[in-house]
Amino acid sequence: MYQAVFTKLFLTIQLEKSGRLPKQKASAIRGGMGQILLQQYCLKEKAVCSKCIMEGRCIVRNILYAKYKKKPEFVTDTESMGFTLACLNQKEDVQQGETITFTITLFGETIAFLSPIINAIHGLGQVGLGKEHISFHIIKIQNRNYEQILKETGLLKSRILIETLEDYIKQRMKEAMKGKLKLLSACSIKYMGSILDDFDQQAFAEAVARRVYMLNLFEGIEIEKPEIDMSPCMVTKQKTKVVFVPRYSTVKNEKMYLKGICGEVQLKGLTPEIQQLLIAGEITQVGKNSRFGFGVYEMV
Repeated sequence: MYQAVFTKLFLTIQLEKSGRLPKQKASAIRGGMGQILLQQYCLKEKAVCSKCIMEGRCIVRNILYAKYKKKPEFVTDTESMGFTLACLNQKEDVQQGETITFTITLFGETIAFLSPIINAIHGLGQVGLGKEHISFHIIKIQNRNYEQILKETGLLKSRILIETLEDYIKQRMKEAMKGKLKLLSACSIKYMGSILDDFDQQAFAEAVARRVYMLNLFEGIEIEKPEIDMSPCMVTKQKTKVVFVPRYSTVKNEKMYLKGICGEVQLKGLTPEIQQLLIAGEITQVGKNSRFGFGVYEMV
């Protein structure tokens, strides 16, 4: 169940001028990165990917919309498990010289596109981020153990960690945890047809299990769909709130608001199996819109 592979990177950028940045920076980085990738690799003046004869070999499509090796029946054509982005820095008024750190986690064969992704982020730094086009440059790229992998001539490949979810779980299970979930960014959990306004332990665990299941199929690993029973577990304390995150869709050419919950939840009665599942979700993130920074949490 936890054989899927990933690499997680921490990127630190330094701003080259003062101004205002979007509060939700992961969405801005994801959108900007996509535009740069199209500029760098698309051979058409106007990209119409669904009608392009080169779609199957296109670097842009294979990064942004990487296809499942075994596609679940409930997944749409544009839904992908290729990568997630997260940035917890929500500061809007920024100064020249400030630094911002965000994470990008690549899964399966998308790891092969690490260099084009880094090049696209470098290109985005020259164009600038947000409406004021705040330029930046990358000053640090670290692996999950915070070892520097960026050098003047490129990436230090020996420090790029490609590991399985099982590796991560084994490491984390050695740490003392009290069963508290910190929902660090909006977690958009769809349960029984609606996006939840309150934390529900069964819905949350099922959403994590769904991500793990999808990731396995994305990498071509056939597993049984996990059945989760959270009845031994109970919420003893929670402090959560609903948040609405604005995002502009270039595909639909409109502004939309995405909903999720964030805050803290204290759980009691976690079995080792559920602990392992929730630890895996720290890597996969949980719920919808993970490529735009949603679903980031940690268990402590």
